[in-house]
Amino acid sequence: MPTQASHSSYRARSKRQPRRTLLWLRWAVPAVLLGIAVLALALIPKRPSASSGKDTTPDALPSIVSVNRAYVMYKDENAFLLDVRSPQEFEFVHIPRLGNNQVVNIPLEELFSRLDEIPRERDIVVICTTGHRSERARDLLLQAGFPRVTSVSGGIQAWIDNNLPVEGTFPN
Repeated sequence: MPTQASHSSYRARSKRQPRRTLLWLRWAVPAVLLGIAVLALALIPKRPSASSGKDTTPDALPSIVSVNRAYVMYKDENAFLLDVRSPQEFEFVHIPRLGNNQVVNIPLEELFSRLDEIPRERDIVVICTTGHRSERARDLLLQAGFPRVTSVSGGIQAWIDNNLPVEGTFPN
């Protein structure tokens, strides 16, 4: 059993000399945390600023657009309009050529094998009869690496309901 003298000398010594093992924690923990923060910032990819003047990757289009927005994209913004209905449906009624822009008919079933007919550098607006097939076609094109693709809400039915130009009529 320790004597009182040896116990008191331990107390005196511990008050005079702080434990060296705890001193290094005072600077090591903040230093390690700072190092982790710097490393994390260094690993975050840098995004070019809009004011840099460099060509940046365009933002994705909304997944679905209204027929009126699709018409403006087709008429004024040189978007590629892709009709994924069957050739028979396309023959009955379709969106007419506007200037140099024309609607290209590639049925949904053939789309994967005809991807080379679709320009990657233009916005692609996909349309069908009601919007269901065009959504599937949009997803397929996005998965195939086309950067800017959207689907027309309501399809050619909504296009006609909004009195936008068409050639032909639906059979009775």
